Amino acid sequence: MWFEIIPPCAIICVALYLPGFATYHLNKAICGNAYRRNTDERFDRVMYMRDYRINKNVYQGQGLEGIPDK
Repeated sequence: MWFEIIPPCAIICVALYLPGFATYHLNKAICGNAYRRNTDERFDRVMYMRDYRINKNVYQGQGLEGIPDK
């Protein structure tokens, strides 16, 4: 009957939903932010490393007070 498709459909839907759900919560637990930064381009990687060097936390920005005075 038509209702025999419900269990396989539920399994497929859960299997497709889990990676996105897990990525969101793992990034939130490990990095402190639910979304990871995109570092596909060279400029983005340079900005990521700059934020890490200045603040040690790439997900919390600081203003000029975060830049050391040599």
